[in-house]
Amino acid sequence: MRLQSNWGIMQKWLGQGDGSSLHIVQGKAKIKARLFSVKMEFTSDIPYSESKTISVSVRSSDQIGILELNYMYINYTQVPVATDTNTHTGAARVFVKETGDGLVMDGTYFTDRKWTEGLNTAGQVTFTRP
Repeated sequence: MRLQSNWGIMQKWLGQGDGSSLHIVQGKAKIKARLFSVKMEFTSDIPYSESKTISVSVRSSDQIGILELNYMYINYTQVPVATDTNTHTGAARVFVKETGDGLVMDGTYFTDRKWTEGLNTAGQVTFTRP
């Protein structure tokens, strides 16, 4: 799994960087699908936080005719930096696409991380199966 976040731009606003690039986080996602439920867990390659879904829906997208996965998650950070929180929620909408290399899920996400201070984030999320 790969996240491309607008955090680099947020850091520029905080005077902590030049905002020239998206912040990239990579990790592993586990997806468990059953007849009546879907659960997802994300662990980043850098041991900073973990995320688990609290709601998942799967549907056929009327807009582009492919499968769409929508989910909300909660993120846990044991030792957050000053611009972060111990927990925050987020949501994503990804589309399942078949490529020559297998399945890819690609879409956008956003969070409510420190939203009262304008530090909530958003970006692109991509899932690939090795």
